[in-house]
Amino acid sequence: MLALEDEDGLFFAPPSQVASITPEFAGRWRVVLADGRLTYGANLTTLLNLEHLTPEADGRWRDPAGFTYPAQTLQPVAPTRPLPAIEGLPCPPERVRGFSQAAWLTDEGEVPCAKDAHRLHPELVQLRRDLWVNQRRLGRIQKEASNTWHIRYDDGTLALTVYRIREPKVAQALGLSSLSHLPLPRALFREQMRDYPIELALCSAQQLKSWFSSARQLTANLIFQALRYRQQGVAGTNYGHDHRGFWYAPTNPTLVRAGFLQPHPECERATDDPHYVAYTSLLGQLVGEDQLFTYAELGFEDPGAGQAGTTRPQTILLVEKDSLEHYARPLADEFGLSWIVTGGYPKLIDVEFFARRLASFGLVFRVIAFVDFDPEGWQLADAFVRQLRRFGIEVQTQILFLVRPESFTAEDLELYALPCHSGTPAKSVSAWLERGGGIQGQPLCLHANHLQPLSRLREALVRAL
Repeated sequence: MLALEDEDGLFFAPPSQVASITPEFAGRWRVVLADGRLTYGANLTTLLNLEHLTPEADGRWRDPAGFTYPAQTLQPVAPTRPLPAIEGLPCPPERVRGFSQAAWLTDEGEVPCAKDAHRLHPELVQLRRDLWVNQRRLGRIQKEASNTWHIRYDDGTLALTVYRIREPKVAQALGLSSLSHLPLPRALFREQMRDYPIELALCSAQQLKSWFSSARQLTANLIFQALRYRQQGVAGTNYGHDHRGFWYAPTNPTLVRAGFLQPHPECERATDDPHYVAYTSLLGQLVGEDQLFTYAELGFEDPGAGQAGTTRPQTILLVEKDSLEHYARPLADEFGLSWIVTGGYPKLIDVEFFARRLASFGLVFRVIAFVDFDPEGWQLADAFVRQLRRFGIEVQTQILFLVRPESFTAEDLELYALPCHSGTPAKSVSAWLERGGGIQGQPLCLHANHLQPLSRLREALVRAL
């Protein structure tokens, strides 16, 4: 039996009911069953079952889900043979569901027998001290919200309810790492991302509406299909190579055709459109939090943010504001530092390509942050370090901040110190105060723009170096 997963969870299927098994993405295998269901597996072997495939006019073969394959890749599949009759069993072995408390559990009901009679059946696996089940008769595993699992036979009847304390042992007995899911990236299932036999950007409105129930699901699959096409070397539609380009081709027109948004949004700019914001947020989550792929792997191009240093490339000068670049860049060049201007919260795509430039040095990096002396500025620097690490850059834990009260005179502090932003959560302010001390212990902030003239910024940088 094969352990497979679909949108409803784990279940078991006999190999004879499999039409095709194909490696898909990140260790996930696409498994199409004879009835056309699309499911997934892990650690499988490529297989195409001629019995369940349909020949095409071009010499290829089509599985019941619509995916096609070259004829030379076909492999014969040995049929699942029934076990021979076993002396001592009350019925053919395949009609035995299990064994419990000195009784065979059969399709016809319970049949009393010796206490150790379970040894007669080679397909039984022990799931509880007093229960053995026939692996060939397993069906679906249903997970309940209360951390319980219902293991059912192939006809839907209940075989066993498993509680949390027993879940690891039962999963191990069934050859699984978990009763909830296979060891595969969960984001693929969360967003219902899968392969489709045709290009979604060219699908009819009717087909899109039959496949997708939300704009997010369709957007996720447009992204996933573009990624898979690049991996497979498939020549699809000419998709955009940055956030806005990919929104205009293929995302926006496909969402319109599927009926998820209007052809002419009220917002004049794409960046103001809530659907565009939702798309960029989803893409950022898939690249950042989920780490399914990178922007480069999706086909996005380098936006050109930042520059690797010459004599001190291992030291990164992080600049928060575009308005400060004319101060910071000459100093970075003077001391041979790597540098990047984020223009606010660091953009994941900027950091990815910046990290690719830094990776060639093979160094441990440290960050000097030219950011506001406030909770948001320090959180920005922390996020930048996390993003660098996401893309494989080793970074020292300690961040050096240039804008600090000791770089200002008493008169400056009187002029420029301001209370923390009223919208900043109290918890964030408290954590920042504990970490940085504020100004004389008070939650007062300083804008990076006030660290001037240039000579004062240079002195602060020299101290940090």
